[in-house]
Amino acid sequence: MPLLDDLITLSGHEKGIVLFVDSADLLLAENSRGMFRLIEAFLIQVHHWMEKNKPCHLCFQMEANDSLKAQFL
Repeated sequence: MPLLDDLITLSGHEKGIVLFVDSADLLLAENSRGMFRLIEAFLIQVHHWMEKNKPCHLCFQMEANDSLKAQFL
């Protein structure tokens, strides 16, 4: 899985990472299997970050809220 490989590689180069999934309620409703595969991929690789004492978080924004989008505009 490319995401898994990328997260492992990033653990050697970045100070930490926070992944936000916006509109996660829609992902859960429309593709729950995909959402759980994302969680699984995250959990499989998180030890690479933990061993380096670097933060690695996966966050799901379940309800529509423009505040997250506003942080990246």
